[in-house]
Amino acid sequence: MDFFDKLKEAAESLNTLSESLNNTGAENGSTETGSSGTFANLVSGFQNFANTVAQNTKKCPTCGTLYPADNEFCPQCGAKLLSQTAANSFFCPSCGFQNVPSARFCGKCGTKLPVQEAAGAASAAGQNRDGYVQAEEDNYVTPEREGEDLPCRDKILKILAEEFPEYDVYEELSPNTLGGTGKFMNYSIAVAKDSVIQLVIMIIGKTTSTHREYRWSKEFALSHGMTFLNFVQHYPNRLDYISDRLHKYL
Repeated sequence: MDFFDKLKEAAESLNTLSESLNNTGAENGSTETGSSGTFANLVSGFQNFANTVAQNTKKCPTCGTLYPADNEFCPQCGAKLLSQTAANSFFCPSCGFQNVPSARFCGKCGTKLPVQEAAGAASAAGQNRDGYVQAEEDNYVTPEREGEDLPCRDKILKILAEEFPEYDVYEELSPNTLGGTGKFMNYSIAVAKDSVIQLVIMIIGKTTSTHREYRWSKEFALSHGMTFLNFVQHYPNRLDYISDRLHKYL
């Protein structure tokens, strides 16, 4: 059972408890009489739902975004995710208070939460936002591969050349050259095998996805059976992260 199946199961349990509470109130002519036990079960259901979410998510130590626990890299910024789940960062190590998923400090005593401590350790070691923390037990930043200082486009081209030599690579390819008609945004990189485009990549800014030309290019690629990937150029986009994404789709 994957992350989303578990969430669905927890949500269905909550829905069943809620219906039971409503039915109990209707049978007694009130939502209060005779419903205290059902209400307690509903509260317990909410707690179980929160725990399910916490136990099956990880929080990125760089940008703080939550993702399913089986992710190893943050899809948002490319940082290496810690081994611990978000549940570990919800409970304050000092006072035990359960904090909301996005909390950086304990809402009761002000203590930094575990994931943020790990990120802080990387910062104290002289690492900036481009660095990523290894699994918690390692507590160090991995040595950089040669080329980590390259722009995003050059990193992608480097990975393609080194790890996918059997593919042909094109830059700034317009959907119009592939049979499209209209005003499109060029694909930053297109990857082909046996003269068939397999995958297209858009290297974008933070607001590029709001442009209609971008949406039209994305829709064209997907409607013609091409895999469509984004890389936000302002994010770290570590070489390992880029390599993992390309190996997933090529």
